[in-house]
Amino acid sequence: MRNPFASDKREVNGQSPPPPPRVVPRAPMLPMAMPEQSAPLLHPTAHALHQLDAALQEIRRLEGHIEGQDTIIDDLRTQLKEALRDRRMYHAYTTEIRTHLGYLMDSAKAAHACAMDAAERTTVAEDQPQEQPQNLDEAAQSLEEQLREVTAGVQAATEAPAAEGQKQ
Repeated sequence: MRNPFASDKREVNGQSPPPPPRVVPRAPMLPMAMPEQSAPLLHPTAHALHQLDAALQEIRRLEGHIEGQDTIIDDLRTQLKEALRDRRMYHAYTTEIRTHLGYLMDSAKAAHACAMDAAERTTVAEDQPQEQPQNLDEAAQSLEEQLREVTAGVQAATEAPAAEGQKQ
């Protein structure tokens, strides 16, 4: 951002700034060259050899990093393959669990329907006047028979959807 208080004047109090210093062009230096290697006392060939050695060391270091990255990439590929395999396995488990839950829901619906039918039959039977049994043993036997009939009806209804599901 430009400072709004700075001026673009070339002259201050009637004087112009001194000219910029002359820069002597030098050969380009690699950034990895050490300051002691770039001392002007070295012969230019020795200086170039030192820079070449520094560049080779940097190349070796970078090659080591590349090898390390290749190892990491291989590990990540292995982990990705395992994750995809696990995903397929869990998808199969989910499908199987949903199938079994469907069977359970169908059985529960059938059992509920049978229970509701039995309750309706019971209320219809209760609405009709029944003669009171004189013998308590006969009453217990008739209740047991009714219970067996209702239980058999519920079992038959719950086993029918399960048997149909296994046939499919």
